[in-house]
Order: sequence, then structure tokens, then C-alpha cells
Amino acid sequence: MGHSVAHVPMGQANKMGKQSYKDVLIYPSGNHPFAEDVAVPHYCDWRADMLIAFKESWVFNDIFK
Repeated sequence: MGHSVAHVPMGQANKMGKQSYKDVLIYPSGNHPFAEDVAVPHYCDWRADMLIAFKESWVFNDIFK
């Protein structure tokens, strides 16, 4: 019951590949400080219904292009 959750760390916090912690899939970080370069590819890989960003929307400059 509930929802499956995945997390994409900002910055270069995780460069060790996919990991799991307490039933949360943690994706590797990208090179962009706000994970803009990996957010959509990880979203597609996860086959998620929704992408929720816990950060200010002004940091997304290229994600919608």
C-alpha cells in the first residue's frame, strides 16, 4: 500500500549509481547543481506518474526545453 518513491540528489551527492535505502530508490546525481540534466531521464526510467521537485521552480531553466 502507498506509493513507490525515488529520489534524485542535487549537486554531485551520489556518483555511485542507483542505490536503495529504506525502500526508496536513490538515483545518481548529474553534473547540474539542481539535477536538471538527469531529472527527466530518471523520471522516464522510473516510469513515474508524477515528478515532484522539492526546490524553488526558478532553478529549472532547461528542463522544459
